[in-house]
Order: sequence, then structure tokens, then C-alpha cells
Amino acid sequence: MSVACTDLLQACSVPVFRYALERWDRDEYRLLIATKGKPSQKEKLWIDDIISKSFLMEGYSNFRVNHVDILNESNAELLEHLPSLKKVERSSLVLLYPRSIHQKKIAWQSDLAESYAEGLLHSRIIEKVNHKILTGISTVWLLVESKDSKKNQEIIEMVNRIISELKNEMKLPAGVMEASGKVTGGSSKHQEPLDVDPENVLNSGIPLTIDFSLVRMTEEDREPMLRSMLKNLNEETESMKDEPMLIPFFGRGRFLSPMVGDMIKPEFIKSASEYLTEACSCQVKAQNPGYDSLSHLDWISYLEGTKLIGASSQEIKEEDELVQSEIKGMYLFILIGCGMIPFLLVYLFRRKP
Repeated sequence: MSVACTDLLQACSVPVFRYALERWDRDEYRLLIATKGKPSQKEKLWIDDIISKSFLMEGYSNFRVNHVDILNESNAELLEHLPSLKKVERSSLVLLYPRSIHQKKIAWQSDLAESYAEGLLHSRIIEKVNHKILTGISTVWLLVESKDSKKNQEIIEMVNRIISELKNEMKLPAGVMEASGKVTGGSSKHQEPLDVDPENVLNSGIPLTIDFSLVRMTEEDREPMLRSMLKNLNEETESMKDEPMLIPFFGRGRFLSPMVGDMIKPEFIKSASEYLTEACSCQVKAQNPGYDSLSHLDWISYLEGTKLIGASSQEIKEEDELVQSEIKGMYLFILIGCGMIPFLLVYLFRRKP
């Protein structure tokens, strides 16, 4: 029996973007690994590694993995629903949307060897979006650019202008207790959680702010999985593949329906921003608009503060190498300096009257 959320849960003042971040887990994608017969030994190692990253194996990737041998008669019914699998000649990855999206079309399909070798299941753009969210950005707007550079630039300027205005105009709902004890709505007096409705107490120390950011996905960004996932999402996105797309991301990589082409308008940007920053009147995720992206992030550890957003592993490596270089230089300077001391003493001794 369905019941309107607003009738039951009127007390919640936490804005939608923050409620989604702290309390809505990600929906699972279905990842089929299709092989023509038994996988090779190398493929089996790849498959085992992919499976180890899934929710089921306590990994951080929101997908459930199934191996499908297309020559096995027991898979005949699945092949009827997904006829493209019948044409598989080389082992392939086939990504299906979460069941909550009700989209039967394949989100993305790729060769297993190529995908594994190049890490195509991982999206650099989604990682960038998610890291911005974890720094306290309430909504990250992703612009998937078209080949029309003039149209792209017009959208960039318009979005930056709108989100700058919205940042200054919008206010957080009153009555939300932050981890510091501060309550939104003007109260700076420290309060205990018992003084506030538990639904309005934040569980994470990530800054609670209304802030927006724009991330661009240019034509140079390969991103085959993300592009396919976004464009096959529904009939509108599929029919306008050559148009720019603007998508608001929030929560744990969740996003609202993409605005495509001429639908990228100030009023729609404002409307989506208002929805995401207003109090979460409906706490039941399934009864709220939006889709979950595929990500490989330990959200819980970041929310609890046991992991912090910072430099990437490559940046850390480069910084370490720089520091080591500086240390070696300093040691060399000291050694050279120490080696010069005897000569300096002799020089001073000889100059002594």
C-alpha cells in the first residue's frame, strides 16, 4: 500500500542533497560478463577481480556481477530478452541499468579485455563529480558538451551566471543540526542532539552549504561507459545524441533527468536547484526523482571521516618524489658545506694577525 511521504514525514528539515548523501545508498547496476563457452584462465582472473569489487563481495562498486555463457542452454531466456548477446564473439561486459530505472535497454557494452586493461568501468568524470560532493558542494552540474563549441560556451556562461546567483539567493532550511552542534536558521548556540528531531541531525562532518559547481565533459574526454549510460537512459536522451546535456549530480552520485539541447534553460536549472536545496519532505528514496550513477567509492568511510578527500595517488606520488628530491638536495648541500669547513678554518687561521 503506497502512502504519501508528505503526510508522514513532515518534520524533516534536511535538504534533499544532504539527505541523499547521508541516508540513500546506491542502487545496483547489473553487470553481465558474456563469454562464448568457458572463459580463459586470464579472463577468469579478470572476472574474479571485477566480482571482488561488487557490493555482494563487500566492495564499493554498485553493481552485481553475473557470468553468462551464451552457449549454455540455461541462458536461452536471457538471450531472448537481450538479443545482442547472441552476437558476442569475444568475451564482453554488458552493463544493465538498476531495476529501479525500468529501462530494459543496455546501458553500455564493451570488449572484456579492452575494458579491463583500460579501466573503462571507472569514470574519471564521475570520480571528479563525487569528490566535489564530498567537499561540501551541494549540487555538481555536469555539462556533456556537443561538437558545437559556440553553443557549449553559451551554456557554460549561462550556467555559471545562474549558479552564482542561486548560491547567493538560496538559504538552507531551518532546524538542521550540524555535527558541530550549530543549528541552521540563524541559531549559533550549541545544542545537544536530544534537543532536535533526530531526523534533522546530520551524521557527517562534511560542510553543510549551498554551493554549486560546473564540471565539463569535453569531446576530448573519452568516457565511453558514462556517455553510453547517459544517452541510453531514456527516449529523449537517446534521440538527441548530438546535443549538449546538462545533469545535476548530488548525494552519492545520484542525478536528476538530463536537460538536453534547447531544454537547458535558466528556469529548469533554478527549478532543479530549488528541489535539491529544499527540505526533504519525502525520505523514501524510490518516491523521489533521480537515478544512481555507477561509482567505485567507499562513501561510508568518507562520510564518517575515516577517509578524507585530497590529492590523487598520482599527485601524492609526485609530491613524495618532489619532497625526496628536495631532501636529497638539502643533504647534498649540508655535505658540501661540511666538506668546506676545514678549508674555511684554514683560511680564517691564516688571515689571523
